[in-house]
Amino acid sequence: MSVVPKFIEDPTTVVDIAVDGLCELNNRVKKIENTNVVVATEVDPTKVLLLCGGGSGHEPAHAGFVAKGWLSAAICGSVFASPPTAHVSAGIEYLAKQQGPNGPGILVIIKNYAGDILNFQYAVRQARAQGIQVETVLSADDAVFGTAEVKKRRGVAGCCLLYKALGAAAQRGQSLAQLKSLADRISNNMRSIGASLSSCALPGSPPSSVLPHGVVEVGLGIHGEKGLLQVPFTGAAALTKMLVAVLLGRVDDAVPGHRRATTPIPAGVKALLLVNNLGGTADLEMNTVTHYALHELVGAGVTVVGVHSGRHMTSLDMHGFSITLLVIADEADLEFVLNTNAVQKPFMNFHAPQLSHKTVPGPLTALQLAKQEAEAAGRAPIDPASSPLCAAVKRVFDKLVTMEAYFNGLDAEVGDGDLGSGVHRSSMAVLEMLPYLPWEANVLRSFTLISKAVADACAGTSGPLYGALLIGGGTGAAKVLAEEKAGASFVVDAVRAAIAQGSQAVQELGGARKGDRTMVDALEGMREAPAVAAAQTVPELIAACHLAARAAADATAQMPAKFGRSLYLQGKEIGKKDPGAELVVSWLEALQ
Repeated sequence: MSVVPKFIEDPTTVVDIAVDGLCELNNRVKKIENTNVVVATEVDPTKVLLLCGGGSGHEPAHAGFVAKGWLSAAICGSVFASPPTAHVSAGIEYLAKQQGPNGPGILVIIKNYAGDILNFQYAVRQARAQGIQVETVLSADDAVFGTAEVKKRRGVAGCCLLYKALGAAAQRGQSLAQLKSLADRISNNMRSIGASLSSCALPGSPPSSVLPHGVVEVGLGIHGEKGLLQVPFTGAAALTKMLVAVLLGRVDDAVPGHRRATTPIPAGVKALLLVNNLGGTADLEMNTVTHYALHELVGAGVTVVGVHSGRHMTSLDMHGFSITLLVIADEADLEFVLNTNAVQKPFMNFHAPQLSHKTVPGPLTALQLAKQEAEAAGRAPIDPASSPLCAAVKRVFDKLVTMEAYFNGLDAEVGDGDLGSGVHRSSMAVLEMLPYLPWEANVLRSFTLISKAVADACAGTSGPLYGALLIGGGTGAAKVLAEEKAGASFVVDAVRAAIAQGSQAVQELGGARKGDRTMVDALEGMREAPAVAAAQTVPELIAACHLAARAAADATAQMPAKFGRSLYLQGKEIGKKDPGAELVVSWLEALQ
């Protein structure tokens, strides 16, 4: 495996430089000289002070949480490596000095990893020998190996939730003993599980492992440790359902290989939901996972009193997420875990989920309009084959719906690679709507609704352009085809006029002209072709249009782009097909 490039200079100094950068960016923190210990610029010596730390690579944990109402110090080890005892001692001694000899004490939060436990506990012993009042709590929330044995539960994203609760409680003046009791109560009722589509790569190194395509690892550690199992990835909904089932302790054959002692969570409890980004997961994905997790919990009878999603305990660039569930055992704890006062506002603000009234009235979709109008007119859904025009339109979209990968591939060569997805969405929308359209009664209305469906579902650049092609503000193709006149010669003339009107509408809306290397080249190629002008029958006309569009689309491959996204390729588009022109050819092939 090859080394994964990262924006660093030297893997051996990356943490030193990153800590310097953090302190330069943030006037709330500073670094203890000759260490990678980040401390708060101002601390309240009358309150218990919190300290945590561990290996780097989990940013913002831990140093990113050094702030008033959160951690007072964070110890940054090398990437995925526990920090040395000397650095932990430096952090404890700094905080003790701020408090003075009669201070309320220091609470050290230790993630449940052997290296962290050894280094932090040894430093705590040394501090106690110096007369420093210091206590420890263990963060152990990983439930993938069950909840029965604490020593098997790794400290993962729930550690950051501990910061929030303990920080808020310390600000309220709680003592060391009270904070330890709160930490124990939260830890006993908190459980997490993660999943990822990739492992992570240490700076200057190849990935720690490579997952096969289409496989997701469930229950992996935040240092890239192997998970409990690998399963086929069938989508976010199914994966989230599995993870929530593990957290709830409601595990059955749907979770292969999972036979761990996990105490079931009964229905009716109140809980907090934290969805954590493991580093390389897009916000679109995180919002999707949060949606499914929230609804799985509600469906299981859990009352979610607060939900939050974000980057807290990452694993470098891992394409994954973790879900943390905290059952509220004591109602009084809610004021700490939901605390959103001015002191704690910079991070992790929980809010009650908006499961109802999360939308306001909006416009009806094309499908909703078609169904509504059909019902009002007393029209039953038709068989598309019963209407020649509907059948022709269905043939076009039946073909296009199968071409998602083809058009995405073409678009990726010269654009942003999403044309095929838009074509697929719009084709599915139109095909679902066809039986409800007034084909015989109102051709113009039928094409107007098709235009709306295409423009809304395809979106991007092509959506409104194809909407203009079909309708064109009342002057596009549908307007011409809707004229109620008989005779084959009129139909041929109408189609020719529709091509001209549609092309004009596209040019007026989009601004592209013939020669700019866009769909306009194919449309104008048809409009200007002598064979199209000479056609006497519909089959002749469609065949002539296809040949003309094919020739025009082929010609675009040798044109420099003067419009659209291909313009920015500065000549690299030469020799590659224009996706918009190819799309015109494809629907003509379907009509043939």
